[in-house]
Amino acid sequence: MPSLHAHDGPPAPPASAPAVGLFGARCVRYVVPAGASRARAVLTTPELSGVLGLAGLVGRRIGDDDELTWAIHPAFDEDADDIRDGYRAAAVALDIVTEDGRRLLDLVAAEADGCGAQPGDRPDIDIADQWNLRRVSLAPLAGATVAEIQVVFDVPPPRGPAGAVSGWIDGLFVAPARRPGSAPSPSDRVPTTRGTHSSPHRSRGLTSPLTGTPHGGIHVAPATDLSNGHWTYTWNAHGPGPRARLAGLLITRSPSIWIGDRGALGVRIGLTPDPEQGVAPEEFDHDDEEARPHRYDVRTRSDIRISAAATDHAAVIETALPRAGRVVFTSLAMPLTHAALLSSGTGEAEWEIASTVPSPHESDPLPGYASVRIAGGGLDTVIADGRVIVDVDPGDGPLRIEIGTSQISTAQARDARTAVAGRSVDEISEAARALWDERLSIVEAFDADDESRVLLASDLYRLFLFPTRHDEDTADGPVYPSPTRRSSPDRPDRSGRALRRGRMLTDNGFWDTYRTCWPAYALLAPARAGDLLDGMLEHVRDSGWSPRWTAGTPLDAMVGTSLDVIAADLVSAGIPGIDVETAYAAALRNATTPSPDPRFGRKGMPGALVRGYVEAEVPESVSWTLEGAIADAGAAVLARDVARREPAGSLRRVGLRAEARYLAHRAGAYRSLWDPETAFFRPRTATGEWADEPFDPRVWGGAHTETNAWTSRFGAPHDGAALADLFGSRERFREALDDYFRVPETGRAEFAGSYGTVIHEMSEARDVRRGMWGLSNQPAHHIPWLYAHTDTPWRAGEIVRDAVDRLFRGVRIGQGYPGDEDNGEMSAWRLFGVLGWAPFAPGSGRLLILPPRHERMLLRPTGADPVEIRTTREAAQDRYIRSVRWNGQEWTSPTIGIDRLREGGLWEVELGPTPVAWHEPVVSRPFFAPDDVTETAMRDVTVSDPGPASVARGTELEIAVEGVGEGTDPPLLVVSIREPGTHSFEVTPLGSASPTTTVREARWRWSDQARPFEVTVPHGIRRLRLRWTSDPATLTTARLLVSAPSSP
Repeated sequence: MPSLHAHDGPPAPPASAPAVGLFGARCVRYVVPAGASRARAVLTTPELSGVLGLAGLVGRRIGDDDELTWAIHPAFDEDADDIRDGYRAAAVALDIVTEDGRRLLDLVAAEADGCGAQPGDRPDIDIADQWNLRRVSLAPLAGATVAEIQVVFDVPPPRGPAGAVSGWIDGLFVAPARRPGSAPSPSDRVPTTRGTHSSPHRSRGLTSPLTGTPHGGIHVAPATDLSNGHWTYTWNAHGPGPRARLAGLLITRSPSIWIGDRGALGVRIGLTPDPEQGVAPEEFDHDDEEARPHRYDVRTRSDIRISAAATDHAAVIETALPRAGRVVFTSLAMPLTHAALLSSGTGEAEWEIASTVPSPHESDPLPGYASVRIAGGGLDTVIADGRVIVDVDPGDGPLRIEIGTSQISTAQARDARTAVAGRSVDEISEAARALWDERLSIVEAFDADDESRVLLASDLYRLFLFPTRHDEDTADGPVYPSPTRRSSPDRPDRSGRALRRGRMLTDNGFWDTYRTCWPAYALLAPARAGDLLDGMLEHVRDSGWSPRWTAGTPLDAMVGTSLDVIAADLVSAGIPGIDVETAYAAALRNATTPSPDPRFGRKGMPGALVRGYVEAEVPESVSWTLEGAIADAGAAVLARDVARREPAGSLRRVGLRAEARYLAHRAGAYRSLWDPETAFFRPRTATGEWADEPFDPRVWGGAHTETNAWTSRFGAPHDGAALADLFGSRERFREALDDYFRVPETGRAEFAGSYGTVIHEMSEARDVRRGMWGLSNQPAHHIPWLYAHTDTPWRAGEIVRDAVDRLFRGVRIGQGYPGDEDNGEMSAWRLFGVLGWAPFAPGSGRLLILPPRHERMLLRPTGADPVEIRTTREAAQDRYIRSVRWNGQEWTSPTIGIDRLREGGLWEVELGPTPVAWHEPVVSRPFFAPDDVTETAMRDVTVSDPGPASVARGTELEIAVEGVGEGTDPPLLVVSIREPGTHSFEVTPLGSASPTTTVREARWRWSDQARPFEVTVPHGIRRLRLRWTSDPATLTTARLLVSAPSSP
């Protein structure tokens, strides 16, 4: 029989404090022996009631609006042979037995979040080795009296060998239901702590609770550890004990704990001096914490009250101390680099401060400058050990701290502080609330329950939090410190970075955000999306390159030049105000030129231009190849758009057509890594051999970024029809997807591959419990949508609905995501799932149509007309689309362009109980195909490449080719030149008396750039002569590409 006993708590939970409960110092452990199935055990014994604080619960009359709340931490069964058996410990529920003999579980089918209430429902819902909050309405028992509370077990039989199951129970409460989602202001619905019940070992978001303004330059955030340069706030994992401890507030520019902060300023506030930290942290309860987008409030257990709010570059903190205390200004995990007292008087003082936070990603980190004024009570200041220590006699009123910030200078920080001088937290927060409420009201779901309203507002908060401002307001307009250029060394009061005029945004990892965030900006904020992109293109104007990850400076992080496809998505969506020329120049450089700086461009260049793939000698080579193909599809879209703006027949339009064809061909480069025998993408050596023998698609890392070959197998979402062709048919592609969602991810060390140990992404993918699908991380986010290219397209809606329902729970205890929430990307994925659309093919500006989550929703896009979404069904369980209408007209395409939705109107979706063929097949022609081109796929027919070779006027080089067949599209000759310059040449088939193609004054803009040219080559020719007719140069390659069928 199962046993219950008092216990200290889970000994080593990956995301929580060890050896404690979630709410109390002790909790209750349950153990179910192997072989046991359905059983009950009494929880309200004297001993266990004392542990859980249940005194007075037996005999309590249940109110009309009461809710049962409790927490469970099921242990993962490491002994289970079948990984799915590892979750059996979650097959637990609490049952209330009333004095009149009724039982709660006889009367309820679902809990407050809509998931099943019966114990047998839970192994597919609750996550093992983590606390899970359970909430059940007691309305069916209203008026009855509690006689007993029982723990009910319904452990399913194991599929294979397995041991006993066990777990912990804590935090049992019966109280009136709280409904934060009903707050009139959507800002008050958002708990910014969503995602913080995490650690680097297990993520449920791994976010920070940031308060400020949308896209603001700085945020203010609570910190539970200011000695950690990255992971500064957690629900309670920093411990010790179940309660969080407030180390202070942080003026932060951190976009992610994995990236870290820059120029941060910590403000410790407490009552007890501490020799190491200046002042000791203060315990607080999360019930006494209000973390909102527009303001942060907390009351510690010692009765310190703190409120804070921020503008784009300044913050105000107000605190009331119950007795004499201390405020300490410090950097993050480092001493301040500079601090000077500028003035002091009765009850006030002013300092200038500089802080530089070291970064593993940046050898030359940006400094932060601050102008700080503190007022109220008696102040005694000391500057020592890289800290400013202020002993405070609170006097009669609250202490007020004004902080202006800058990455330019202390003088600029002083100007920023002047903007908040004398303004209260209430005043600043209300201004911020107005900005947030406008954005958080863009989507409204009229029939949503309380939890759904909270999630919806929270999704929008995370989406519009990033990217952030890098520029600062000056009398001469916006100015920013260059991320890449210096004019002098940094000084204590001033950055040595070159100052440039213009608006620049930062804090975005484009590999993370391109899949969902930027399509969401195009859909929900079309009037702002162009400005957001332009703020990123400012990096191109500054350095000549687009960054892959920007956090103040460009970082050598992640794979792919994804800003290329982001720009294409916005262009395809018809977003106004885009500097397409700059976007295309950056994309073309990324696609055709190797970068000498590892923070820019693509790895594996220029070899990938010749081979068509990144060789296995380059880490993450498969991911670099796949992401390069996606980015090239985006670049082809941009080339086509620029060409359409040029006069027909102009030399530039002719050149752009050649570039668009070359880029569209490169968008199919993923095929070069396809192994038809295994039907997986695999790494190849520079000479073409498979580099991962013995091949096991379950192994993580190596050639695959944060995933394995199973997920990379579907890594060409931009070219879904051609990807399906690689499998042989739509049916076989469906079978492959079915296998992906069936074969379980184990998260076991034997498959850790190049990582050497189990990384958190492996465990989180396992916890999704849908085969290999790791919704917990970006590489898998598009995979359900690929069912549109199969004979069962409705499967996409099934999988998305299941994920939306199961994997975004636990907001009230700081969870709410199945993995890292990176710059709004995971939030945008869920948001699209709720709306009933999905960003279908990156760069296309089109959305796949899915079943909406609610019966009636309203979109109020910024800069576009409203869209009302109405969903009808005959029964609650109807989940398959039967028909779609747009403004009264039947819609039969499986996708819709974002530009069409911007027209506004009524979107009607009828759902039924079974799948039907309501739409036409997905268009197979790639969206990135150039105008007037028959085939996008090309074949390299070069037998002998004449490069590298020094050429001068009159130099002749011979190119041997396999033989050129007949085709409707002319071949492309791709020529790479070592030095930038303008050159001319002629192409003559061997044996011909005159050239068939003459290229005059073509410009190579960058070193080692590859340029394509359309050339005329007669059928059957096997040798070409290239004659140089301009100044000397170093030709590195010359290769001929001819049209080829797109099928494998």
